[in-house]
Amino acid sequence: MIRRDGDGRRWVVRPGDLARQAIPVEEEILYDCAPNMTSWVWEQWLQLIVMGALVTMVALAHTKPVTVVGGAGLVLLIGDLVARGLRKLYTRYVVTEHRVVRISGPVRLDFEWIGFNKVTEVSVTQSVFNRILGTASVTVHSARDESAFRTMSEVPSPVEFTSLIVTRIGPPD
Repeated sequence: MIRRDGDGRRWVVRPGDLARQAIPVEEEILYDCAPNMTSWVWEQWLQLIVMGALVTMVALAHTKPVTVVGGAGLVLLIGDLVARGLRKLYTRYVVTEHRVVRISGPVRLDFEWIGFNKVTEVSVTQSVFNRILGTASVTVHSARDESAFRTMSEVPSPVEFTSLIVTRIGPPD
């Protein structure tokens, strides 16, 4: 059973329900997607190689200090990977009729948005793996260079996502 607080919000929210919980019902959601997890796993290749090396080292070690240090390092790396994976799993990229929104966090909910009236341009970056998997990193720029709105990575269907934003901000001056 899921417990609800006084205003009817759930305490435990499925990743797909983040946008509907965070955005007012009156605001129409035009696009709602999660980052592509396959692309994210591919980008963790270095950490996965180090983890494989640590597993090998622990398995082949015949001394207790090497096994303990290698095991502790492995536990830390696995914990870090799981924490970042959960954070990515609980991330949504949303375009509404008024703004671009990033919602993230399995425990603490972070809600970042930028209104279309502040967006000056959109840039898209694709690595080789992103191209193969049909994803990209999308950056929404504002007139204020110090804007805290970060790049959205592993965005599936980046052409559709950016087209919605560009259509909303209008043609360049």
